[in-house]
Amino acid sequence: IGLTNTEQIAFRLKSLGASESCVANTINCIQWLGLFSNEQLVLRNTLMDTFCALLEQKLVYKQKERDMVVMQHLFEIENNNKIEKHTSTLICYGDVDGDTAMSKTVGITTAIGAELIIQSRISERGVLLPTHPEVYNP
Repeated sequence: IGLTNTEQIAFRLKSLGASESCVANTINCIQWLGLFSNEQLVLRNTLMDTFCALLEQKLVYKQKERDMVVMQHLFEIENNNKIEKHTSTLICYGDVDGDTAMSKTVGITTAIGAELIIQSRISERGVLLPTHPEVYNP
């Protein structure tokens, strides 16, 4: 796509407050993606679709490789003028040659939510926080 000037990119990133290590990592990633090369890209309808096509080529799982999802929530709860700190951590690994961690943690829960809506077991509409009993206690 014709990007060749790492100095301009570095200058812009620094002007946005990026650290030296962030700038170096960003430029390394751009180089790894091949955005500085003259390789032909698979052109799609939009720039985003073209970029997605590039990522599809670069981010293919190798044989026996799997993904991982890590999520951590930190809670501070005030109770009787005392602050309690709680941590909830989720680590999920995808199955080799099977379901990805992303499909397990996002896809399945989305499918369950859709099924509950179809069954009219969730009556509210729109983006819902999981604080509604219809959502967390089906």
